[in-house]
Amino acid sequence: MPEQISSYRLESEIARGGMGIVYRGVHTVFEEVVAIKAIFPELTLNPELRTRFVNEAKIQRRLQHPNIVQIREFLIDQGRFYIVMELIEGETLAERLKRLGAPLPANEALEIFRQALQGLGFAHAQGVIHRDIKPSNILLTREGVAKLTDFGIARAVGVPGLTRTGTALGTPAYMAPEQIQGHKVDQRSDIYSLGVTLYEIVAGRVPFEKPKDSDSDYQVLRAHIEEPPPPPSRFVTTIPPFVEGAILRAMAKQPDDRFASCEEFEAALVPPELPPTRRVVAATPPGLRKSEAAVAPGAGALPPASLEAARPRVAPGPPEPLRVAKPVAPQRVPAPMKPKAGYWWALLVLAVALVVGGYWLYRVQPGPSPTVTQPREGTTQKSPAATHEAAARKPAPRPAEPQTETQAPEGTGTGAGKGTGAGKGKKTEAQAEETVTVPAGTELAIRLVEGIDTGKISEGATFEGTLAAALVVGSVEVAPIGAKVEGKVTHVVSPGRLNRPAELSLVLTSLTTKDGETVEISTITWSISGESHKKRNIGMIGGSAVVAGGETGVAAATGRKEIQLAPETKLTFELAPPVTVALQR
Repeated sequence: MPEQISSYRLESEIARGGMGIVYRGVHTVFEEVVAIKAIFPELTLNPELRTRFVNEAKIQRRLQHPNIVQIREFLIDQGRFYIVMELIEGETLAERLKRLGAPLPANEALEIFRQALQGLGFAHAQGVIHRDIKPSNILLTREGVAKLTDFGIARAVGVPGLTRTGTALGTPAYMAPEQIQGHKVDQRSDIYSLGVTLYEIVAGRVPFEKPKDSDSDYQVLRAHIEEPPPPPSRFVTTIPPFVEGAILRAMAKQPDDRFASCEEFEAALVPPELPPTRRVVAATPPGLRKSEAAVAPGAGALPPASLEAARPRVAPGPPEPLRVAKPVAPQRVPAPMKPKAGYWWALLVLAVALVVGGYWLYRVQPGPSPTVTQPREGTTQKSPAATHEAAARKPAPRPAEPQTETQAPEGTGTGAGKGTGAGKGKKTEAQAEETVTVPAGTELAIRLVEGIDTGKISEGATFEGTLAAALVVGSVEVAPIGAKVEGKVTHVVSPGRLNRPAELSLVLTSLTTKDGETVEISTITWSISGESHKKRNIGMIGGSAVVAGGETGVAAATGRKEIQLAPETKLTFELAPPVTVALQR
């Protein structure tokens, strides 16, 4: 390894691949830490590979976007070619999937993928087609920022390509059908590769896998051209339908059937809005009296005809006594058989008096039997049938509500406003709580209760800490300083015989609120790499981008192989998906 290249001092070798080596370097004047990619000397003799290396630097240099790895400069020193780029502290998306051994949660996957869409959309707007989109070419910083890299085989629109007609460049598992067949490619070919990438993120596998007993990519390439991809929900049933629909559209065989742009793809990944609230007016349920329906809360107003049709007909007595019309039979009214002209007015007055009197007798005199009081005309809200029915019913069950409140002390619950006691009143509980949502990206600064040593812990071990700063959302305090937090060790490496540096990755899993309630949370992984003899913070790379475990200054032991975090060490985590917490007012 050379000690210096131009104005950069080389500190260590980070990784090497098929075309070259990547070094960690520092500018001798500005002290800027960078990654320096060098092509192997023997490959510079190949004009096509040399031109491709220069093409990568030219294209990526003009793509100034926060979701694309930035190129600092291109150097030629003693006949060797170098690309100087920003050093990314973190890991590739492929490494994260391999480390977790499982698909990413939908919220985290979509957040990463939207950033990749924005970076690639910017490249497309500049007339650049990537042609090799895959998880290993998406870098994730420790702050959760996704960055695209490896534009080695990218093509600028209007610039002659480096490959002959009928040949294909790319990674078989992610290539679009037209790219495999050597046809013309455009931004929709990248969108196909993005669809395969999102498929792998949420399903934990690519749609078309190479047979385990074969070294040939033929079956994978043929499947991309001929076979429809299996729905990703076949492997992970919790994938939202709108995400699955977007993936399958992006992977359509014909480019015209895919999304036309990254912006259109991103819009399809927004959860569909819930339908507007509907007001439902229900008819009176069976067994509900008309008078009760008139005062039932939220029942709404119904036409009289609808109420009459919905009201059940109650017959409290036997059928025979219901024939009660005979007492006012018209036969008892003496009709004038021989009216004369002088009596017409008198007969009219008498007829009116008889009608009014008969109606009054029918309404006022209930008769000897309760069944006689059942009218045929329900003219009032409280009918006579209600009187008979009330006599048969037991008095008022409503005093149960005060009993519920007196039973509340028996249910001790957790004291966090959740109402886990057996007799708590729901109305009182609802009035005593408020819901607060802690947004994704919120920083949680903690201090370790006990130290962590990579030589003494194993993957999956838990640790405890306390909040170094109160967690406040708006004007509401969710958790005070000193609140208990718990976490888990997701990755640990202790130096071995191969002189590999120590590595440590942590996440937070729970938080105790101000009310004493424990809430499950998820954070972006916090990682650190230790030193190994003379090499410093060696990481891994994917494609042309560098991912190193940079120096954090967080109690990492110097001059030792193990990483040691002392008690009271302050660590800062970032909340991944938002968390909703119920707090007492």
